[in-house]
Amino acid sequence: MLRLRDLYTKHEVLQIQDSDNSNAQLGSLINDYEVHQYTDTRGLGIANGFVISVSQRLIVPAALTTASPTDGYAGYPAFITNTVMPISVPAGDILELIDYTPITVNSSVDSSVNSSVGGSTNDSKQYTSGSSTSVTNSYDVSVNLSKGGGISGGYGHSQTDTVDHSQTVGSESGADHQLGSSDAMSIKEWGSYLAIDVGTQAPTWTWTQEYPWNAYVYHDKKSSGNVILPPFIQNRLFLVPDDKTQSTVAPPSAISMRGLTFLSKARWAYFPQSADAITFEHVVTYATGEHKLGASGAPNALATGSSSGPGTAKLTTVTIAIGPADSTTIDQLSTYGLDPLGSGSRSGSLICFTPSQFRIAPRAATDPFTIAPSTNDMLVQGTGGFTFSSDLDAVFQADVTKESAEMDVVFKVTNTQDEYSLYLKHWKLSDTGCTLTITINQGSPTIVRHIDAAESEGGSDNVLRVVLRNLDYSSSDFYDYLNVGVNRIKIQISSDDATNASTSVYAIRSLAIG
Repeated sequence: MLRLRDLYTKHEVLQIQDSDNSNAQLGSLINDYEVHQYTDTRGLGIANGFVISVSQRLIVPAALTTASPTDGYAGYPAFITNTVMPISVPAGDILELIDYTPITVNSSVDSSVNSSVGGSTNDSKQYTSGSSTSVTNSYDVSVNLSKGGGISGGYGHSQTDTVDHSQTVGSESGADHQLGSSDAMSIKEWGSYLAIDVGTQAPTWTWTQEYPWNAYVYHDKKSSGNVILPPFIQNRLFLVPDDKTQSTVAPPSAISMRGLTFLSKARWAYFPQSADAITFEHVVTYATGEHKLGASGAPNALATGSSSGPGTAKLTTVTIAIGPADSTTIDQLSTYGLDPLGSGSRSGSLICFTPSQFRIAPRAATDPFTIAPSTNDMLVQGTGGFTFSSDLDAVFQADVTKESAEMDVVFKVTNTQDEYSLYLKHWKLSDTGCTLTITINQGSPTIVRHIDAAESEGGSDNVLRVVLRNLDYSSSDFYDYLNVGVNRIKIQISSDDATNASTSVYAIRSLAIG
């Protein structure tokens, strides 16, 4: 089964470790970053960027060091914060936090995602043919009995030939896909509080035990290190019988006893100038709780009217390390944000190398470039070597006389039935031709093609076709280079002159997959 949203998602599991205890594992951060291409048309303008969403699951199992009603409880989770902070954002890039959940909650959080896309194809053909022939012969004889008399006769013949032929062809295509996703979280005896750092556009969630002891509100310490708790909190934690005999210690919250699992989500709109990556730092703070009976025993303390209560409570901050790294870099944002190619009659994508179509246009031959169609289902990127000519035609070209040029074609495929080919409309701009070395995904055989025709020469409209998937087993081109998911085609252009003595310039007008 293929989940459509997985095509846009970076998944990772980070470990929360106790630096004070030989990096012992305390829990996990499970992050799912989802990237979608976004075109902002607000304010009658247009800006291309990305919407980046993170769904973060924080898991801390219970790790009580003491759990006894007669002694006390220690080492249970009482207070934890987690922050997702964008870092290293280049100057001039625009980053905006546009959504987050939960905001402030002490009951429940529900979130769901539902989408539907579907596909169906129906082809019908009807053919009928037939013929008919009819022949008619007639004879007649007449006798005239009049005075003059006479005999007359006649003959008639007719033949009809009928041929019928009809052909009816019908085609119907549709698409449908259904995807349901839901996340639900309920909190018992705990609460969640959200704070936003406007400068860094970073949300911070504070998760805290609220009952029987609100560790978020009551965390101030005495000089001894014990937390100052009001009498009504003391009465929840330490149970003193009426006869003033031995007291018992009430347990912490059920979540603290059994471990916690919290879910938080955030979404940013990011408009980079040239970057194709973004980094998020994860910051976690963690404190364990402890409450136990005092040395004097609860009855004696209460009998003398002491306000200190029968026992003591502490919060212990744990030094946290996150491994294997405390940050997440989502590189290749453009690739994550690509939509998959359509199927059936809607399959295929076309890129025209005109200046207005570039997301990142090269100003010089040393600059990288990025271009994608308006359908956002194919991406072509290069690290350098290409630039536009200075004439009115502004053809996209690369001088490969001394050094080769490269471009990568990236697209996503979700089926194993549709057949695809790569089409390049290109030509040489010099007397010396060019060699294209094409690699389709890793591990596939290398394909070599020579470009030796100028524009409008060669009798093929300057179009080169490379088969990517042909499912006709009787054909000599029967093979399948494609993967379900992301596919990459690397095209390297070099000169046909191995001595580099003559000029070799390559030009490309369009690229398509269909």
